[in-house]
Parts: sequence; C-alpha cells; structure tokens
Amino acid sequence: NLLLNEFVEADLMNGKGRAYGVEFQVKKNYGALTGWVSYTLARTERQVEGINNGLWYPTRFDRLHNLNITAAYQVSNRVSFSGNFVFNSGTPATFPTNRIETNGWIIPHNSEDRRNNYRIPDYHRLDISVTLQQKQKANKKREGNWVFSLYNVYNRQNPFAVFFQPNKDNAQKTEAINYSIIGSVIPGVTYNFKF
Repeated sequence: NLLLNEFVEADLMNGKGRAYGVEFQVKKNYGALTGWVSYTLARTERQVEGINNGLWYPTRFDRLHNLNITAAYQVSNRVSFSGNFVFNSGTPATFPTNRIETNGWIIPHNSEDRRNNYRIPDYHRLDISVTLQQKQKANKKREGNWVFSLYNVYNRQNPFAVFFQPNKDNAQKTEAINYSIIGSVIPGVTYNFKF
C-alpha cells in the first residue's frame, strides 16, 4: 500500500529499464486505392535485483511485432470501401510452472522464479466498412454520409489475459482460460454530417 505509507522506500524496488526497436511505414496518398502499411519491431525490458533472479525480463507491455495495414478504395464519388488489419505479438505474463498440493488445496507455483515467463497468444483482427455519401443538393452546404462497418470480421477471440482454474471434470487437472474483452463480430452503423 503506497498511499500515506511512511516507508515507501522499503516497499519499492529500484531497477533499470531499456527499450529499443525500429519502425517502418509505407504510405500511398493518391489514386482510387490509398492506405498504408506500418511495422514496428520493438523490445522493452527491466532488470530489478531480487526479481527474476536479477536477470533482464520483458515488461508487461513488451510486444515484439506490431503490424498495421489500412486500405481505402474509392469506387465512385459516393461509395468507398475501407479495411484495417492489426497484428500484435502476445504480451508477457507470469504463469506457474508447477503446483503444490496440500490439505486439499492446490497452490500454483513458479519453481524457477521467472518473471513474465510466457506470452499470451498473439492479437489480430480485421475490420471493414462501406461509406455511402449522400447526394449533394443544390444550394445546400450540408454534407452527410452513412458508414456501415464490421469490427472483428472473422470473430477472433483475442485473449486479454489468461488465468487458471481447476478442470470441472477432474479437479486434479488445471486448465488455462483465455479472457477476451471483445470476442465477437460487432456491426456498426454511423451517420456523419457537416454543416
């Protein structure tokens, strides 16, 4: 508890951090087909005496690969299609490597004392949309369009976190459960206007 704690220095551990990587982006601004591709290769790590046996370990938000592809195609003055694809490496997490059973209790245990020793599965998603521009009326300055979209087109259940629980059929077995915040296709309809 850090709030109003007189001995904060005894509850916090000092350490080092480092981050490094490279980013690339290719962009097309002109023509019926526009868009960009961006890719980042990056690492973020920490080293704290007393954690992970004093060795460097990946931070919770370390993502080695980040890929974004965005494209838009103008079919006519009134109709356009767009799509967005996202891929990110899974983030690190500390999972038990074995367990201790005592008096009917099962206690997860990390026998190697390693921090962020696993990664949750990779995150990827595809979104698409169609935009219909309203017909421009003479002497009217107001513009409007309808956007029909699908978020997470192929229904990927990207895990946000992973937790463990006893198997329902056999309590002696432990199973990993992926927790997804958004795990289904989400349709959307939007009306935009300017005046």
